[in-house]
Amino acid sequence: MLDICVSAPGKVILHGEHAVVYGKSALASSLDLRTVLYIKTAPSGSSVTLTLPNIGLERRWQTTDLIDLYETLPNSDAQNVSAVGKSTLRCLQQFAGIAEEDTDPKQLAVIAFLYLHSLTLSTLSRGDPVSLSVVVESALPTAAGLGSSAAFAVCLSAAVLMVAGTVSRTQSKWESGELELINKWAFEVERIIHGDPSGVDNTVSTYGGLVLYRKSERMRQIKVPPLKIIIVDTRIARSTRVLVQRVREKCSKYPGIIEPVLDSIQAIVMKAVDVLAALTQENRDTSYDMLEIRRTRGLRM
Repeated sequence: MLDICVSAPGKVILHGEHAVVYGKSALASSLDLRTVLYIKTAPSGSSVTLTLPNIGLERRWQTTDLIDLYETLPNSDAQNVSAVGKSTLRCLQQFAGIAEEDTDPKQLAVIAFLYLHSLTLSTLSRGDPVSLSVVVESALPTAAGLGSSAAFAVCLSAAVLMVAGTVSRTQSKWESGELELINKWAFEVERIIHGDPSGVDNTVSTYGGLVLYRKSERMRQIKVPPLKIIIVDTRIARSTRVLVQRVREKCSKYPGIIEPVLDSIQAIVMKAVDVLAALTQENRDTSYDMLEIRRTRGLRM
């Protein structure tokens, strides 16, 4: 039997929100608010249950039905990351009873789970069926811009890759190549949920600390002196997918206005990096690890 527990932190974007989608830089930090995913197996029964108590979601499928579904999908290799194709997406939607036009993150989380879980087909097909319970709990508020979906994506990616035997199940810390693979699959989960994310959220959730991120470049962790960040939860839900689409519409309609704004945001991000670098030189013994209060060094088994 295989029992797994994996957790990942949320994030806050300090500078570069939305501009990062258009190839500009963003400065973002992980938070000491985490999502935790538990996988438990039982020798009796043959079902897979997905439970997200924070959003009132529970789905259950028979293992044999999942095997039949996954065998109809294009062969997926956990080592080679691939986006969900349109035909695969339709198959998953039909199986889960979710309408094609449904953009509810709760339903899209189900699609994302099924897509990544299909990577375990060879494991499911071996030996006697077992019952699998997947429970995801989180201290992160949803639809608040704090990376709840990214933390879910990273936990799901890591757990599935562990079940598939693609990343280590026993080491206390993953190698850089394993983290990179986890991050890439987490990004595909984010694409299913949000449509066109930048990748900054899942990157911060995977690696932790303070991150300078740009699509066209490798992310860079920034060393900083101790900082305190005050975050206020307005409890007003926002859809990342909808907000990103609204910005995209304005970019298309008013490029001469929006593009200079994006350039200005880029300049602010880089100025913030310079300011932090100057502070770090004055406090040479500090590092980005001190940015978090406690368990926020990124993805953790």
